[in-house]
Amino acid sequence: MFGNFLTLIFRQFARQKVYTFLHLAGLAVGIAGGILTFLFLRYHYTTDRHHQKFDRIFRVVTDLRLDDGSVETYPEAMPPLAPLLRRQFPQVEEATFFVTNQDVTIRQGDRVFPEHTGVFLVDSSYFKIFDYQWKQGTPASLQKNTAILTERWAKKYFGDRNPMGQRLDIDKETSVLVTGIIADPPPTTDLKAGMFLPLDVIPTFEKDNWWYLNSTNRVYATLKDPTKEAQMEQAMPKVIRKALGADARYIQLHWQPLRDVHFDSRTPGSIRRTLVYTLAWVGLFLVLTACINFINLTTAQSLRRVKEVGIRKSLGSSRRQLLTQFLLETAVLVGIAFLLALFLVEVLLPYLSQWTQSQLSWQLDASLTFFLLLLAGTITGLAGAYPAYLQANFAPIAALKGTLRPKSTISLRQVLTVTQFVVCQVLIIGAIVMVYQTRYFQQADLGFKKDNILVINLPEKGKDHVLRQALEAYPEIQALTFQFRPPSSTKMNGGTFKFADKASFETFALREKIADAAFLPTYGLQLVAGRNITPSDTLREIVVNEAFLRKLQLKDPNQILGRKLDYYLAHSTLSIVGVVKDFHHLSLHKAIEPCFIGSQASLYQQVGIKLAVDDLEKTLPQIRAVWEKIYPQQPFEYQWLDQQLAQSYQAEDSLANLIVLFAGVAVWICGLGLFGFIRFMAETRTKEIGIRKVLGASEGQILYLFGKSFVIMAALGFVVAVPIATVLMQGWLEQFTYRISLHWLYFGGTLLITLALTLAVIAYQSIRAARTNPVYSLKAE
Repeated sequence: MFGNFLTLIFRQFARQKVYTFLHLAGLAVGIAGGILTFLFLRYHYTTDRHHQKFDRIFRVVTDLRLDDGSVETYPEAMPPLAPLLRRQFPQVEEATFFVTNQDVTIRQGDRVFPEHTGVFLVDSSYFKIFDYQWKQGTPASLQKNTAILTERWAKKYFGDRNPMGQRLDIDKETSVLVTGIIADPPPTTDLKAGMFLPLDVIPTFEKDNWWYLNSTNRVYATLKDPTKEAQMEQAMPKVIRKALGADARYIQLHWQPLRDVHFDSRTPGSIRRTLVYTLAWVGLFLVLTACINFINLTTAQSLRRVKEVGIRKSLGSSRRQLLTQFLLETAVLVGIAFLLALFLVEVLLPYLSQWTQSQLSWQLDASLTFFLLLLAGTITGLAGAYPAYLQANFAPIAALKGTLRPKSTISLRQVLTVTQFVVCQVLIIGAIVMVYQTRYFQQADLGFKKDNILVINLPEKGKDHVLRQALEAYPEIQALTFQFRPPSSTKMNGGTFKFADKASFETFALREKIADAAFLPTYGLQLVAGRNITPSDTLREIVVNEAFLRKLQLKDPNQILGRKLDYYLAHSTLSIVGVVKDFHHLSLHKAIEPCFIGSQASLYQQVGIKLAVDDLEKTLPQIRAVWEKIYPQQPFEYQWLDQQLAQSYQAEDSLANLIVLFAGVAVWICGLGLFGFIRFMAETRTKEIGIRKVLGASEGQILYLFGKSFVIMAALGFVVAVPIATVLMQGWLEQFTYRISLHWLYFGGTLLITLALTLAVIAYQSIRAARTNPVYSLKAE
């Protein structure tokens, strides 16, 4: 009997080619969207879960609490904290301090490798907390002037040679011996290290300094009992008071479980949990929309099979046999759709990985297997149960006459269609808002010039003057500056300060921008009072921004000129010589904070070069030639400033791309659903259309007959979608300090897109029905 069912099913597919295509097109795309969403969620929820002590690992993070009520959050903590935790707290099994993404230049023979990410400075306690698969060596292999490499990095430096016992030169200052090789860590980790070096590689590393807070510092610990987290949190104020004295009131340490680290905004490359939940709901709605589309198409198609059902029932087929046949038919369709969906996933996965900056894996494991089986079973049940029940319950006599009209189902089908419109329009509104927000990030006035500026990392110190003289000989180079980082950067230092004539520290922190006197003219920063800084090897003169004045409640910038302050990182008193107009020294996620610009040659790590617009292609080879002459062993690697700044908004850009993709999928599925519903109406009203044609109805009137109800459903869906989308998008936008407003054009554009899609499908089907010969229409029912 099963073989007979399959024969009938495939015969039915061949007979109804259009419906079969519509079924498969809708289901395959919806299923592919659901699978891609699951792979995205799996990537983020399995991050760093491969560590055996995952549930007992915590990161210690720092909050800077200021007297004005504001709180600044940082992922780092102080170096002395880790050994203190090991000594004084029996609840702590292990604690480690390490530095992530240290900028170094690696030399292996004649080859040079500038490394900006992936170099971690650690001690042996690091490997007691985090798990790695050791190919050669052991955790004890990390000693003074040694290095541990991953397999991929070892191959990068040494090719197929055995890396053990080989030497690498670090910044021309230190030579290290490779004493260990570990397997490449999985892509689902926030600790993306390729090389481990001992902490003492940094000559200026201040291991006992409680004020040594750097954006790359990290402190992690494992607790013997994870339930002691609250106890450790309560103990931190006492630790800080003992270390910092009166200044401890500004600092608060928190214990953050490893499971929360990936979703914390202070973690580079993090993603918010609300975003993950949103995408989960979007994926669920895509699958639901595909099921709705299947139900609409199947119920429309069922009217063509009423005689088949009547004959089968008259020949003795039971209701159970009919239900089995129709459910099996759905299962076969879902199975074929799954195969097509898997092909779509295989094609789209690399692009999705690129859009989301995530290394999404198509690796079949227990979770993916369970999800695929659950998805297949759920879709078969949701999409197949109601149509199968409907068709199996046709009355035999009415079915044999072929005049059966299941009018009672129209209301449900209208509800399903309105639901499709709601999901589709919410996604379209979301896509439009996100695209405009990311465009705002790209086009916003940052308060400085960012176009046609090259940023190059300096490989070594002492040649700044030679490089400047050589480059300034070219008229195509309009300006250049030596700097720690550009005006806007995620990597910058800052801290507390006090005026020299006051005893207490101020109630807010001060960010720092270290650069030479050419920094202001190179980036077009505008002075509003005073003068520019003068070049200096030590930090002496500074220019502050307008936000600094606002914090001090000063309206006249001249009031601050000449004031002197003691800054916690400086070894001398700083003199304020100028005030610069506010510029966004952080990303647009945050408000402009008080900051200063000062000169200290020993801290310069980059050169910023402003090029003439018309001579970019000509100037780059000239800069390369100068570079190779001055730094013959250093590769010429540069980055355009505008592209570098765009990386700050990668998460929003990735989300916008995802939502645009899912909105497109929803529009596609919605279009198929409309096609099926309108086809259903055309088939159930064939005689009516014939009569109207005989009585002189035009194609326009037939179009109005079909279109009115669908336009009403689209409008009703829009009315429901607008408040939902408004709440969702307003909540999403609130995370940004600088954001767009929800303009009515975003909603109006969505309605126009929806109506255009609806009318296009209606026009095709209604005109096709209107042009059918009335003779055939009147004989049809």
